[in-house]
Amino acid sequence: MDLDSVYKMDGSERPVYKLAKVHTQERNLFELLVQIVFTDNNVSDQFKSKPFLIKTKRLSEEQIGTSF
Repeated sequence: MDLDSVYKMDGSERPVYKLAKVHTQERNLFELLVQIVFTDNNVSDQFKSKPFLIKTKRLSEEQIGTSF
């Protein structure tokens, strides 16, 4: 996932997230929380992902094309 594209919200200079530079294995763990609102306004249960580590290493254009 290219998190650079969501680093800042439109119209704001405040970042959506900020990665730690020390103790990165513990502090840069994220979880996704997903909940769906249907067209009839019913709401699904919440689903939480397993924790995953975000790293700062940039991928080259070649790696991006083959990483999916």
